[in-house]
Amino acid sequence: MNKLKLTPFLRDAGRYAAQMNIRAWLVGGAVRDFMMGKKHLDWDVTVQGNTPALVKILAKKYRGHVRSHPRFGTFVIELAGGKHIDFATARRETYPRPGVLPVVTFTNLRDDLYRRDFTINALAISLDGNHPCEIVDYYGGGRDLAKKTLRILHPKSFRDDPTRIFRLARFAARGFRIEKNTLKFAVAGRRYLPLISAERKREELLAILAEPRPSAALELIAQWKMWSDMLPGAPHIADPKTIDGKKSVAERILALVPGLDHAQRKKVFDAIKLPRAIRRDIYDRLLAMEKKPPLSGNDLIRMGYAPGPVFKTILNALKREGITSRRKAEEFVFDKFSRKR
Repeated sequence: MNKLKLTPFLRDAGRYAAQMNIRAWLVGGAVRDFMMGKKHLDWDVTVQGNTPALVKILAKKYRGHVRSHPRFGTFVIELAGGKHIDFATARRETYPRPGVLPVVTFTNLRDDLYRRDFTINALAISLDGNHPCEIVDYYGGGRDLAKKTLRILHPKSFRDDPTRIFRLARFAARGFRIEKNTLKFAVAGRRYLPLISAERKREELLAILAEPRPSAALELIAQWKMWSDMLPGAPHIADPKTIDGKKSVAERILALVPGLDHAQRKKVFDAIKLPRAIRRDIYDRLLAMEKKPPLSGNDLIRMGYAPGPVFKTILNALKREGITSRRKAEEFVFDKFSRKR
């Protein structure tokens, strides 16, 4: 494993925390990815002590804007250029009912890590100047990470937060093996999925669609018979390649709802409260697809293509891609279709 090199911001977080007699750790996905030798752009810092004071001094030094959620003890420092760092006071979470937001009690790091979804995400790295870069692993996350195994921390994990089922599929699609009991509890936890909000389902769907190969996770969700829980009213994609080949989130969502008319699509989008910006992008693409292709059969012949069924394939591809420029259309055709005459 490579030696961790803390950024100036994280070094300062640890230094100021030590000066204030409090503890701070880098936690979650950043630690997991570091141990796998991967870069991770999102930072989550857990603090045991006076989190607001630490956030205030860091925001002042780095000229950042602070957003806070005192009820949960969470803070976000937004820096210039769009970078943001999440801070949270170490806490224990209890769930009055399945799928609802938790009741928070501020506590210690061990309890904080125990509330995580999987052991591989329950790791921490000390930012303390006295113990710099020390890895904290209470629950065997390092062992499971080495074996690429997904394991929940306790049997009520999916009852507490059913969205973890969708996260399980997302990580499994990256090549992780699901531990036997974890899969059993996930499948049993399906009954809790209707209890989570549309917004939380949407965020998990968008996270999956941001993966390089989202179809792998979506196929698992369909295999577990949870597709209608994630995207109510949408038929599952028949060919996974139709979504993996798309670049933008809007294109990928559109591939999830093939054959639906406008009213049916709107019902699906409303069910997960899809943001306006993504809807607008989708509808712009649909309008482009309905327009006449910038090339005709005669143009294709002139370009060196022999008449035949391939003409329909080419013209449909141009409509599907929403290409309206003649020059870009010719470049697209030459790039995607070989000439045979």
